[in-house]
Amino acid sequence: MPDAHGVNATGRHLDEVLPGPEYKRHVLALYDECVSQRRALYSVCLFLSPRRREPERHTKVLFLPLSEDGASVNIVMVVQVFHYIDESTRHRHFLETRPFEEVAHVLL
Repeated sequence: MPDAHGVNATGRHLDEVLPGPEYKRHVLALYDECVSQRRALYSVCLFLSPRRREPERHTKVLFLPLSEDGASVNIVMVVQVFHYIDESTRHRHFLETRPFEEVAHVLL
């Protein structure tokens, strides 16, 4: 549930907390690619203001596939950094759908 600090995603599935169908598809596809390729994946996205189409924030994310048996991926560790160009967007990240553009996508 949203609160003054955004969304508490503890104990919830990823598809329950991601805003907007397009962004949700994008993020889930990143996880799927990391798992199916069994390789680390790096992605950078710019989030744009809805009116001016100027960057409000951008994210840099690294997906790391992990395996208990050394063969099949059963855990993905994600390291994500948010840079807020417009600080007022900080607590709205998971609450509002924003136009976005992936500007880097590297399978490592």
